[in-house]
Amino acid sequence: AFPSRNKSVDKNTLSFRLKTALISTKMNQSELAKKIGVKPQVIQYLCQKNIRSSRFTYLIAEALGINHAWLAAGVEPMFPLDISEEIQHKIPLFLLEDLAEHLEHKNPDISQKYIFSSISTSMFAVTLNDHSMEPRFERGIFLVAEPKTEYSHNDFIIAKLEKFNTSIFRQLQIENNVWKLSPLNREMFKDIILTEKDCIQGVIVQTICNYKRD
Repeated sequence: AFPSRNKSVDKNTLSFRLKTALISTKMNQSELAKKIGVKPQVIQYLCQKNIRSSRFTYLIAEALGINHAWLAAGVEPMFPLDISEEIQHKIPLFLLEDLAEHLEHKNPDISQKYIFSSISTSMFAVTLNDHSMEPRFERGIFLVAEPKTEYSHNDFIIAKLEKFNTSIFRQLQIENNVWKLSPLNREMFKDIILTEKDCIQGVIVQTICNYKRD
């Protein structure tokens, strides 16, 4: 059976993150609007309408001094960390096709590569190997995931599909008790319905750019 769904407020919207950021930075909507050169009604709309994306995301993040990736997708810390103050952890990096063997057998020796992250060492990382989640997540980036027991609608997750014996990265959609994996690139990829035999392996908590990708 699937883990229980978190019935709390849906935090996976740009609107929720924007309201959180305004409180954290002690900036009001009018001040933000002035900083990015839009009418106050634009910011009010973004805060109130459960918006999931906006063409102003980058400008807003710069004006508030927060991470663009956090505001856009909630996958980075809200505020940029001072590299000199970060505690860097060594996290095993896997190909998606090797992930199931690692998680099932708890064998860290399977990984021949590692990345360094401020996230706890209990996490694992995989390389995104297709274009299914573009334009938000580019092929070749590193995805840092946390194993959990509860997942929420619109979480970005890694799941193992039993039928194909492989893992994929998608956005979780929960509607009328149907759990499905949705791509962002809908021109090339389709939704996949999760079955009782499939397994959610972790939720994405951080992305790290792979500067050596092809």
